[in-house]
Amino acid sequence: MKYFLDKQLTREMGKTVKFGIVMAGETKRVEVFAQNDTKAFLRELAFKPLHREVKVIQAPTALDPGEAKKLVLEWTPSVTLEEGLDDVPIEIEGAKLFGKV
Repeated sequence: MKYFLDKQLTREMGKTVKFGIVMAGETKRVEVFAQNDTKAFLRELAFKPLHREVKVIQAPTALDPGEAKKLVLEWTPSVTLEEGLDDVPIEIEGAKLFGKV
């Protein structure tokens, strides 16, 4: 899986999401595009940010090879962190199918 900051897939980001500094009680949404960079059909996808306060608002449940769809994550911190929230990894579960679907 690759992640991009734009729909045209020209600004690739790393494997983690950066929220920066958000004040306690405020909410920040981050929109990225998840691209299936394999030759498999990905089905029954579940995106799981590895931070308890980050929620998935919108995510694809299936991606064909090479296809990209929007992934929206939201963070409402319970406390203000001086250094912000950067490098939140996203775990992905699902099924890889090969051949025609």
